[in-house]
Amino acid sequence: MATNGQNNGDIRATLAISQAEAQYGTTRTLTLPGKRQVTVQVPAGTTTGQVIRIEGEGEPGASGNVAGTLILTISVAPAENFGYQPYPAAEQNFPTELVQAPLPPPPPLSTEQAFHPPVEQREGYTNYPPQGQLYPASLPSAQAPTIPSYPPYSQSAPQQPRRRSTGLVAVLIILVLALIVGSLATFYVGVYQPAQLHAQATSTAIAKVTGTAQAQANVTAQAEATRQAQTNATATAQTLASNAATATVTALQANYSQIVNSSPTLNDPLSTASASGWIEGPECGYTNNAYHAKETQSNILLYCAASKTNFSNFVYRVSMTIVSGQRGGIIFRADAANSKFYLFRVAQDGTYDLYMYPDKTGTNARKLTSGTATNMHTGQNASNLLAVVAHGSEIDLYINDQYQASANDSTFQSGAIGLVAENDGNPVDVAYTQAQVWRLP
Repeated sequence: MATNGQNNGDIRATLAISQAEAQYGTTRTLTLPGKRQVTVQVPAGTTTGQVIRIEGEGEPGASGNVAGTLILTISVAPAENFGYQPYPAAEQNFPTELVQAPLPPPPPLSTEQAFHPPVEQREGYTNYPPQGQLYPASLPSAQAPTIPSYPPYSQSAPQQPRRRSTGLVAVLIILVLALIVGSLATFYVGVYQPAQLHAQATSTAIAKVTGTAQAQANVTAQAEATRQAQTNATATAQTLASNAATATVTALQANYSQIVNSSPTLNDPLSTASASGWIEGPECGYTNNAYHAKETQSNILLYCAASKTNFSNFVYRVSMTIVSGQRGGIIFRADAANSKFYLFRVAQDGTYDLYMYPDKTGTNARKLTSGTATNMHTGQNASNLLAVVAHGSEIDLYINDQYQASANDSTFQSGAIGLVAENDGNPVDVAYTQAQVWRLP
């Protein structure tokens, strides 16, 4: 509260309040001259310049005269809870250092200012306001989901059948050779006659050749059988692994479809201001029954958070239309004030990626997965549904209600949701409608 002076016992002052206090009303206790205290009721819907008068709370009058009036002029603080992120020239496609947006109306930022913003502290606020409310993290429920039981997302491939031991093959070969040698010895004893030495010698030679050939055939057959068994085992393992992966994707898709066909916890058309607390300002706001995220400065990733949301395990889905520029997307489990969140970023050509931001330094961001959605409606002004399923450390990505990829990360357990627009060298305008959230156990 800043006092502007008084007249005939009146006390005039300016009372600064936040946008949330202006929208929903608040109660303030003020300390007046002489250490007197007075409680002021600020009604909902209060705007900048509105005056509140409290009779009898001014300076006491002389000789028993009636005390003056406390006259308060309301000043609503500028909007907060949005931010932006510059990208370094070295690699335009890699998320980089996050900085906070200046209080409106700011002067145009130079390139140096955008990449190295000042962090000067001032009384009551910094010249770069916080980008969202910090919500206390809540651990996910230990119980399995009931809509239906959420399947495990990471499954190990079935064990491959044991390969036949080379030692066993060697033993079998030795046994075969022993049998052959024994047979030859029996043959020599049974047919040896002095009168038929030549015939016996000829027969022996034939028996030796035939026996050796048979042994070699047996060894070759055994080796071929072993090789075939190994090939069959590998093919079987690959088939089982492929079948298991297919079964997992099928189960994930079935669970997702069942969830999004039920009633959502949050159902915001994004056409006008709502209880979700979407920030409104030059870059983030409502236009033509849609919520737009716009950025004109090159190499900036703008995010607009819903300050009054906080979700842990959930399905978050929104309709995105890239009006101009290249990329949009969503953030979730966000601590927007400290630039910590997961980012699901999608380009108009169908490519996508998932990043984890641990702090304001973009080079510390870690890519969790990426790919190309073949079912996406590409090009500008094409509408697509983006969705994420976050359950514990498991994160699944969907585009147009079709499963795309999964990742595993437990860095963030809960937080706000938000929307994104990325300027990678061209002005970007991304329109969003119908934000929905389904809570999961």
